[in-house]
Amino acid sequence: MTHSSPSSFEKIVSLAISVSKQYNM
Repeated sequence: MTHSSPSSFEKIVSLAISVSKQYNM
């Protein structure tokens, strides 16, 4: 895994965490 442009990946991770947190509630 190379860190060339972690832009969309970071966005997806942030979204996934947000959704996961909302589902965990």
